Amino acid sequence: MTFFRYWMLLFIMPFFISACHNTNGSAGKGELVSDDSITNNRNNEDSLNTKYYQTIQPFWADFQQAIRENNSNALIKLTHFPLPGVTPFIESDGSTASQDTDTAQFLSALPDILARAPREQILRTNADSLVTISKEDLTQQISGSEPILQNLDMDSQIYLCYAQWSDDSDKETNQTFIFAKKNGSYKLCGIAWRGGIY
Repeated sequence: MTFFRYWMLLFIMPFFISACHNTNGSAGKGELVSDDSITNNRNNEDSLNTKYYQTIQPFWADFQQAIRENNSNALIKLTHFPLPGVTPFIESDGSTASQDTDTAQFLSALPDILARAPREQILRTNADSLVTISKEDLTQQISGSEPILQNLDMDSQIYLCYAQWSDDSDKETNQTFIFAKKNGSYKLCGIAWRGGIY
């Protein structure tokens, strides 16, 4: 029996070695992929991700600082108005919102928008931990998000910061802050509450 296993191993081993030499198509059949090639591919991916995250890093640091310091004036400068998603956090009188009223509504709603869980999530999230999402996925995953996509800069990435918690009645809830580049600067462009912008 041991003899049979030994011969089977000798017979099968060349197939394993041959399979190890084959690659995902980036090299010819039987060619080995060098460690340098793998490292270069990883470096290209890393530099692409770093490029995108570097564009939001200065904004994200300013946004976190404004929240940490409860600086509503800085938050206004870091937010694009009118801000989709403020409605669940305010009592509306039914009037149409201009940029000024939206700013006032935003300020009055800040304590609710930045409740404990969302605030903590923003403060502990690094810029490179923000979730990137395509325009198509945004509209599929967050209902009512179409206004956010209006007037986006061509080179804008869309970033999400997601917070989830249980409210006082033990009901699970969530809130998503949506960031994108408009007029050359990244801004808070929307707030989704329980999966939608209302």
